[in-house]
Amino acid sequence: MDVSAIDLVTLRQAVAVACMFTAVDEEDALELLRRVPGLAEAPEWEVFSVALWVRRWYPVDQAAQPSKGDPWWETPQPDPLVEAHVVAELSHSQQFARRCMQSLTARQATEALAILARACAHQQQAPALAGAVLRASVTGPRAPAAGSATQVSGALRRIIAEVVSDYHLPLGALIRIKRGIPAPTVALAEIDLILTRRINDMLQHDTRKKVTADWRHELGLLYSQVGRPAEAVSATEEAIAIRRELAAAQPGRHRADLAVSLGNLGVWAGQAGSQSEALAPTIEAVALYRPLAAVAPRCYGHDLARVLNDLGVRYLELDRMADALPTAEEAVTLYRELAVAGLRCHRTEFGRSLDNLAIVYSKVNRLAEALTLAEESVAIHRELAAANPDGFRADLALSLYNLAIYYWRSGRHDEALATAEESASVRRELADVNPGRFRPDLVRTIAALGDWYAELERAAEAVPATEEAVAIHRQLAAVAPAHHLPDLASSLDKLSVRYSEAERQADALSSIEESAAIYRELAATDPSRYRGNLAPLLNNLGIYYWRFDRLADALSAAQESVALYHDLAATDPDHHFSGFAISLSNLSVRYSQSDRLAEAVSAGEDAVSAYREVITNGLGQHLSDLAGSLENLGIWYRELDRPMDALPPAEESVAIFRNLAADNPDCYLSDLASSLDNLADCYSELGRPEDAEAIRKEVTGPQEPGYPPGSAGRADGGSDHEEGELVG
Repeated sequence: MDVSAIDLVTLRQAVAVACMFTAVDEEDALELLRRVPGLAEAPEWEVFSVALWVRRWYPVDQAAQPSKGDPWWETPQPDPLVEAHVVAELSHSQQFARRCMQSLTARQATEALAILARACAHQQQAPALAGAVLRASVTGPRAPAAGSATQVSGALRRIIAEVVSDYHLPLGALIRIKRGIPAPTVALAEIDLILTRRINDMLQHDTRKKVTADWRHELGLLYSQVGRPAEAVSATEEAIAIRRELAAAQPGRHRADLAVSLGNLGVWAGQAGSQSEALAPTIEAVALYRPLAAVAPRCYGHDLARVLNDLGVRYLELDRMADALPTAEEAVTLYRELAVAGLRCHRTEFGRSLDNLAIVYSKVNRLAEALTLAEESVAIHRELAAANPDGFRADLALSLYNLAIYYWRSGRHDEALATAEESASVRRELADVNPGRFRPDLVRTIAALGDWYAELERAAEAVPATEEAVAIHRQLAAVAPAHHLPDLASSLDKLSVRYSEAERQADALSSIEESAAIYRELAATDPSRYRGNLAPLLNNLGIYYWRFDRLADALSAAQESVALYHDLAATDPDHHFSGFAISLSNLSVRYSQSDRLAEAVSAGEDAVSAYREVITNGLGQHLSDLAGSLENLGIWYRELDRPMDALPPAEESVAIFRNLAADNPDCYLSDLASSLDNLADCYSELGRPEDAEAIRKEVTGPQEPGYPPGSAGRADGGSDHEEGELVG
């Protein structure tokens, strides 16, 4: 075991070989060390001396592996220093690197790829070396296990993708590489798709129909996993066409395959937004599986449960609760029966069925039951994700998100926030690996957190959460503007509110201006869809301009909002007439602030008429808005020297605020005080000093709790309704 005569370079390379490859026996150890250039032609006794020396440093852990047939030496546990040494030696000597990558067995290629995959996290040269290992091994009789790359950053995954995309590999090699990819996987999903697409492209016209259908089905599955449902639909429809033909000829052999593809088609079509088109194939899949499961529950019971769960989702998306509830309940019941009977039951699918039934329960106001099911689902997915993070973290994140919603709706706010934060943390990690697939899920979770923090008046947390949501929407809109620009506009609008609540008015104005610009662009191309978003936004934008004393801009925005609402209310009064009334009220205020009193009166009269109609139609929550508009109208009549016209709206305003303050003094006593003060001014101008004095005594007399002395409106006789109402 004396290696003192052997040069240091050779020994360093021998250590690198031992770090990369396990030696199963003495003969294997000698063959591995022959890859070191300095030992390639050395006498056997010299190579054996090095082998013994290496074995001394990297012995087999007998306590951990006491079984017969232990390896002669084994690779060390993951260690950044070990990985750095391997990368350094391979990078310093092209000859050594080339010899290490030649004629690798599948096990050796997998071991080398694994250590280089870990090194990618901290060694710049590691991805290229890993790619070289893959290129050298994929054309051999057996391919390395690509699963060794599931836990690394994007650098190695990109190189693997380049290899399987560009390298001229035979069909058999592609299939062998694909079979080494674990399922399900997030980290290698794109690589799996590339492989499967190439395999489909290389299938010959004389390939058996069943084989072709199987590969088309697999292609649809992988398109869905990377967030491309429209292409998943197309590939699965091809599989269904072939499987229908096969099932017509041999139903006993091929009906189950047809049912699988039909079930998937329903899911993919639903993900693509075609809920009505998703329903029919899902119903057909259930019909095919029922007789199969009745005859062979051990084989097909879980398949029936899965498509019943999918059918419940389809009904839910179509708002057919009467159908969704029994279908989702049947799916969960069947999964439980399968588990009790010891039959095959996919726990992840069971967890998803619990999530979906919980959603249905929440929709029909059975929140306590929804919460219980969601907690059970989280427990299942937490266990699965602990055993296979790459396969099941996405399901865990979804279950956590749903559970957070039920906690929030149950008033358990601290638990809701903690659960949503955990979901967001998992989804951030997933989005780092596959942004296109997981960023939309991430932004939903973060947006919910922003809303909840805001509702709890925790602006310090609400603002950064909403800022992060906006940043993600920007990234999504940069890639797919047609799909994500509306979400960006909406999140910018919400951010303006968050900034305003945090007293960051300049930032609030900037955000809402950007939102308005996007909605203008969208409304120009699709007015029927987006004018309903633009109208309230312009109303709010006018208020922000007023806060910065930009009266001309404020008036222009208010005028445009009224014009849009006028058209919207004409075609859909149920949804837009209350917004029309609010925008008219705000426009009247903007005219007044611009010293255009005649136009303020005209808009104010229209606002009062609109509010009366809104209240007549059952929206009594706008009574205070009507009272505020009446008060303003009275003020403007007086400013136009029309005190007789001012009296009726001033008196009606007081009457309404009296009734409101009687029921809710904390909210409306200050409004009542303002309207009383303005009514007193009106009486004074009409030469009724006794009535005016009586009103003023009421304003300044003994106060009820919450009715602060001297709160009777503005000193100049103005109103507390000068800013205007924000439209949510």
